Amino acid sequence: MKESKEIKKYLDRADVIILVLDLEGEIQLINAKGCTILGYSEGELLGKNWFDHFIPGRLRASVKKAFQQITTGDPRQVEFFENPVLTGSGDEKLVAWRNEVLRDEEGRVIEILSTGEDVTIRRQTENALIESEATLRAILDTCVDGIITIDETGRILSFNPAAVRIFGYRPDEALGKDVSLLMPDPYRTLHNEYLHRYLRTREARIIGRGREVVGRRKNGSTFPLYLAVSDVNVRGRKMFTGVARDLTDFKKMQEEIIQSQKLAAIGEMAASVAHEIKNPLAGISGAIEILRDTFEEPDERREVMEEILLEVKRLDNTVRDLLAFSRPWNPDTQWCDLRELIERVTRLFLEQDDLGDLEFKVNDSSEIRVKVDPWLFEKVLWNLLDNASDAMDGEGLIEFHFEESPGYITVTVEDNGAGIPIDQQDNVFRPFFTTKSRGTGLGLAICKKIMDAHGGSISLFSIPKKGTRVSVKFPAEAAPAPAS
Repeated sequence: MKESKEIKKYLDRADVIILVLDLEGEIQLINAKGCTILGYSEGELLGKNWFDHFIPGRLRASVKKAFQQITTGDPRQVEFFENPVLTGSGDEKLVAWRNEVLRDEEGRVIEILSTGEDVTIRRQTENALIESEATLRAILDTCVDGIITIDETGRILSFNPAAVRIFGYRPDEALGKDVSLLMPDPYRTLHNEYLHRYLRTREARIIGRGREVVGRRKNGSTFPLYLAVSDVNVRGRKMFTGVARDLTDFKKMQEEIIQSQKLAAIGEMAASVAHEIKNPLAGISGAIEILRDTFEEPDERREVMEEILLEVKRLDNTVRDLLAFSRPWNPDTQWCDLRELIERVTRLFLEQDDLGDLEFKVNDSSEIRVKVDPWLFEKVLWNLLDNASDAMDGEGLIEFHFEESPGYITVTVEDNGAGIPIDQQDNVFRPFFTTKSRGTGLGLAICKKIMDAHGGSISLFSIPKKGTRVSVKFPAEAAPAPAS
C-alpha cells in the first residue's frame, strides 16, 4: 500500500496525462494532470467508461476501433494517436497519446497504459501559422507587382508570379541566381558595388525608398521600372525585399497624354487662325489663277503659276486636316450598307484626273449593314484609298474584304503596293508621322479618331514591297428587318 502511494505521488507530479484503462475501457487509474485537464476529481473519474463519457460522439466509433486494435496486442499502428477529449466544462481539448499494453504473468493483455499531452494550443498555433503562410502566399501570388527577396550576397531567394510575368524568367531560372540578372549594364555592376557599400557603411541610396530604374527581361529587352527596396533581419540574417512595377504602359499612357495635350493646343491654335489663313489663301489662289490665264502656253511664267497654285492647295489641305483632327467627332450614326458606301467612294475616287490604271474589287456581294456615320466613314475610306493609291503609284488592285466576328464587323482594305517598313508600322497612327515625301501625317490619325468615336478600332499590317492591309472594325448591332 505504501509503495502504491509513493508511485501515485510520482505519477501526480508528471506534466502529462497518465491513464490506465481496462479491456472494457473503464478508467482504472488517472493522475493529477489528467484530472486537471478533464476538470474532474479523481473520484469522479475512476470506474467511468472512457469512451462513453470523455470522447466526442462523432469520434467515438473510430477511437474505440483504435483501442480494440491495441487490446489485441498489436499497438504499432496506433501507438501514437491524437484525438479530442470532452472536459467537464463541455469544451474539447486535443490530446496526443502514446499507448502501451500491460500484460499479466502469462503474457495476456489486461490493461492499456496511455500517456497524453495537451496539444490544443500548439495545434492552434501551428494551424494559425499554416493559415498565415497560406494567406501570405496568396497575397504574393496575386500581387500585381513583382516581389523579389535576396540575401546579403544578392542571391535571389523568392520570385513571385508577377515577377515572372514582368521579367520573363521562370522561378527555377531565377532562384539562386544573382539579382543583377534582372539589370542591364551598367546598373548590373553598380548594383553589386552599392550592395557591398551599404553592408559596410549602412549608407542607403535606394533602400527604404523607391525610384525609377531600368529593368532587363529574359529576352534582353530593357524597360522602365519603379523599384522600392527595404531590408529586414530574419534570425540575424540580413535580407532585402524589392517591389518592382513595370512602367511600360504608364510611360506609354503618359506620352499619349502629353501628345494629346500638344495636339489640343495645336487644335485650338488651328481653329482660331483657320479663317485668317483660309480666306487669304482663297484670295491668293484666285489672284494666281487670273495671272496664270494671262499667259499662254508654253510660257514658263504660266508653269510657275501652276506650281504656286499646287502649293497653295497643299497648304489649304494642311489647314483643313488640322481643323479636322482638332474637332471633336460626334458620329450621327444610321443603318448603312457598307458595300454600297464602298462602291460610292471608289466610284468618286476614280473620277480624279491624276489616277493611273487603278482597280477595285469587293470580295462580298451580300448586304452588310452596320450603324455608322456615312459621311465620317467615307472620309476614312478616302484616306485609306489615297494612301493605297500613293503606295502603288496609282496603278494596281485594291481589294475589300468583310469579316463578321462576335460583336464586331471588320472591313479590310488591302493593296499590293510598296508597303511600310516594319520599324515604322507602330507609328503610322501617330499625328504628323508620314512615310510620304509630302503630306501632313494626319490622315491615319484622323481615321483612328473617327473609329474611336464609333467605338471601333483601326489596325495596320504591312509587308515591305508586297503590300499593306488596313482593318477597320465596327461594333456589330442587330440590324432591323428591312421594310416590306
